[in-house]
Amino acid sequence: AVEKEKLKAENKLKAVEEEKAASEAKVASLEAKGASLEALEEENAALEAKFASLESNSASLVANSASLESAEEVRFKAETYLKVVEEEKAALEEKSSSLEAKSASLEAKCASLETVEEEKAALEAKVTSLEAKSASL
Repeated sequence: AVEKEKLKAENKLKAVEEEKAASEAKVASLEAKGASLEALEEENAALEAKFASLESNSASLVANSASLESAEEVRFKAETYLKVVEEEKAALEEKSSSLEAKSASLEAKCASLETVEEEKAALEAKVTSLEAKSASL
């Protein structure tokens, strides 16, 4: 009976030791899962930081895009204004050429008029001379 009790006690001890080993294995498994969970939480935090950075970059790109569109509008307006100025400059140059031609024509007419006046004065002098001769005859 003592042997039987001893055997029973040994079996019970063996079962307790197996249960203890299983519990220790479960604890180790839970600790590993906890460490894995902490690693996942750190990875999640890093991903959230990257996402926030991407959102910030996206907002910056949208702002840059708007700025570029504004710059394109300004460039287009400047090019349009430059074309208008160039057209006006060409028109003014054309008018200037026309005025220079008219000025040259007027100068030629003035020179011609001076020549006519000189010829008139010479003819008047001849007439006076002829009248004087005629009177003396």
